[in-house]
Amino acid sequence: MAQLNGTLNANTTCADFTPFLNYVAIKTTGLVDSYQTDVATRSCASYTCLLLHNGAVIHFDPTVSFGATDSLRLIWWGVDPDGKVTGGNQGKSLFLYQYYDGKLRSIGGIIPGSQEVGYTYPGPCESCEPNWFSWN
Repeated sequence: MAQLNGTLNANTTCADFTPFLNYVAIKTTGLVDSYQTDVATRSCASYTCLLLHNGAVIHFDPTVSFGATDSLRLIWWGVDPDGKVTGGNQGKSLFLYQYYDGKLRSIGGIIPGSQEVGYTYPGPCESCEPNWFSWN
């Protein structure tokens, strides 16, 4: 894990931000919900899952980095508000995208052509936003 010292680089991952987050524990077992239209779940054995004080879980792929330093590079975080699978046949996590240049967007506002290492996003997915979320 690279130590953040006020600068980011192409190898920065979500794990590099964890010293700045107020979480209770790292979960290594169990499942959490994915985004609204995804029927899959996320395993805390494969993803990093940070348990928050209110029971929510922030989850992310520890292998994903910006990969480059342009304005369309991103890393992502999922936020499951109750920290367990309760979405039925669809997820209810909010997916947030931290861009290299500092922008933070949800899955419904992702910029077309945004990239993480190994994947290019076609554009926003407004139907993927959980019903409980609003920027307002």
